[in-house]
Amino acid sequence: MKKYLFLLLLVLQTAAATASVPGSQPVFLNGTVSDAATGETLAGVEVRVKGSSQVIYTDLDGRFSLADLPEGEIVLEFHYQLYELKTVSVNVNAAGAGAFNQEQLAVQLQSR
Repeated sequence: MKKYLFLLLLVLQTAAATASVPGSQPVFLNGTVSDAATGETLAGVEVRVKGSSQVIYTDLDGRFSLADLPEGEIVLEFHYQLYELKTVSVNVNAAGAGAFNQEQLAVQLQSR
C-alpha cells in the first residue's frame, strides 16, 4: 500500500512540476513589413526567429503571424532581396499582449 501511495505522490508531483505556469503561456506575434521609402507593403519577406528553426514569409499584403512564441526577448530577422537585413528585438509578454495573447509589430525595410 505504501508503494502505491508513493507512486501516486510521485506522479502528482511530476504533473505539478510540468504544468504550465501562469504568465508563461505562448504568445502570437502579428505584423506587417513595408518599404521604408514608399510605405508599400512587401510580399514574400522571410521572417526568421533567430536561434530557432521557425521561418515564415509575409503574405501578399506584407503581413506575417508567428505562433507559439515563448515569453521573453526574441530576435527577428527580416530577409528580402535587394533590401538590407533588418534585425528587431521584441519583448514578448503575454500579460501585455491584449486579447488572445497577440502582439502587433510594424517593420520597415531599407532598400540597398
